[in-house]
Amino acid sequence: MKFLRRVLGGFRSKASPAALAGKPKIQHPFSALPFQPEEVSLVVDAGAFLGHYTVAAATSYPRSRIIAFEPTQESAAQFLVNTAAYSDRVKLHPVGLSDVPGEGVIHLTTTGGANSVQEQTQEHQRQNPHVRECGRQKIVLRTLDDCLHDTPGVIDVLKVDVEGLELKVLRGATATLARTRFVILEVALSRDEDVRYQSVFELFAFLRQAHFHLYSLLDVYRFDEPQPSLGMAQFDAIFCHHDL
Repeated sequence: MKFLRRVLGGFRSKASPAALAGKPKIQHPFSALPFQPEEVSLVVDAGAFLGHYTVAAATSYPRSRIIAFEPTQESAAQFLVNTAAYSDRVKLHPVGLSDVPGEGVIHLTTTGGANSVQEQTQEHQRQNPHVRECGRQKIVLRTLDDCLHDTPGVIDVLKVDVEGLELKVLRGATATLARTRFVILEVALSRDEDVRYQSVFELFAFLRQAHFHLYSLLDVYRFDEPQPSLGMAQFDAIFCHHDL
């Protein structure tokens, strides 16, 4: 949540079309990848929220197209406003992602960045006392493989930030992962119901089976004081495909 507040605080300046003037500056988190600005042609943003990552991709990689996914009505509407300067290169799917298509319910929170198909866990509430569920909204669920079936070519970067639903999204993206060079994945330890059964191990095992290896870690957020069961709240992991 600290990261969310930081990036939203700087959103206006980062979203400015002026960022494309002169030589593009590769923005976080894409600055951690071994790409030059002209080398990236396709970025997928799963869990786009208000569009910060999409704008960062558009300004970092001026030749790229960005396909984004954001299921909540309010966030999707604001996403279109915030990315309007790049509308010729950005396509938004106003749907949620999972391992099977259908309908679902997303739990809305007092901080929109924490909206999730998964109910808020006790650990998440403890770590984020300012975040509480405040409503629900019906959404359409699709798989990444279905949505990207008609989008040919290699995907240079797939960013997944879906507040606890990461494994289901990846399971619905087996064909997508086979043609993806790098995955940026948010791992929120507080989203697990029980620290004895952490999803991080399943996520890493799944990606290993999909021919990825761990490339780097970013934005590791540790607690200010040691906690009994967890020493950090979340981190972003970057995975690289062996064969692409």
